[in-house]
Amino acid sequence: MHLNSSILFLDKKTKKVPNAKKFYLILSPSFYWFKKESLAVSPRQARKLAPSVFEGILPEGEYSYYVYKNGEEYWFFAYNDREIIQKLNNLGIKPAQIIKVYPAQTALKNITSPVTTDETTLANENGTIVALPQNFPTQSRPIQESDIFFAKNSLPLRAYSGTISEELLLQITIILLVAIITYAFEIFIYKKDIDTLIAKEQHILQKYNIPQTSFQIRSILSSLHKIQKEQLDLRKKFDYLLKIPLLPAEYFTKVEFAKNIKLEIILSSPKRAPILQKYLAKEFIIQDIKVVDKKMIVKCSV
Repeated sequence: MHLNSSILFLDKKTKKVPNAKKFYLILSPSFYWFKKESLAVSPRQARKLAPSVFEGILPEGEYSYYVYKNGEEYWFFAYNDREIIQKLNNLGIKPAQIIKVYPAQTALKNITSPVTTDETTLANENGTIVALPQNFPTQSRPIQESDIFFAKNSLPLRAYSGTISEELLLQITIILLVAIITYAFEIFIYKKDIDTLIAKEQHILQKYNIPQTSFQIRSILSSLHKIQKEQLDLRKKFDYLLKIPLLPAEYFTKVEFAKNIKLEIILSSPKRAPILQKYLAKEFIIQDIKVVDKKMIVKCSV
């Protein structure tokens, strides 16, 4: 079975495009950086760790990250949206024509022998999809649709193009029109009911003998503002904790986040403990810290 015309393999050498209005885009390895790690963390934590996985590896630039869970491994991808969009623009393809985007690493993860697209040959080398040089001696076959695996989650691609498609413009116009009508209707209802609401408010205040500027009301409001501030502070500190600069082989085995925080982190080396301690000390008051083998145990307060 040959490839559907809506499937486009995008390589830096791509010069021709299938005859289709919309495309499923498969990126050549030349458009992304790839690493795989075995980490005992949740997918959400893995996505937060993605930038640190590529720290010191990527050339200077602005990158996006995509994480794919394959069995017990996490596959990490770093890519430059602008570079991909620019290549599509050069081929005359607008971002609105792209249905979904997949890296070749996930789309071709099941191939067992080299396959050839219009511009390049792709092979599975110990679980990693690589693009072979044109003059590389190998036996390959034309790629078929049965070779391709489309995962449930696709790689997000931010469109930097300054143009908006007519279809998108129509959708935006309809949404704005509905919002305006809804807002106007709500204003009409509010104006109609406002006298009734004010009357009910005055009735409640008189029934329970509550002054409009009572000390109790101000006290309750002050207490609620205090709780809100504490919750926002806790959220900020938890976010700081999740951004701790762990190396690929390092991970949390325990996190207790309440009035006191208890952490257990598996380190790549005991020498890493002072670095992580310095990071934590910027935001938390460290009460106790010890390292047993490669396990760092920390108790601190917010």
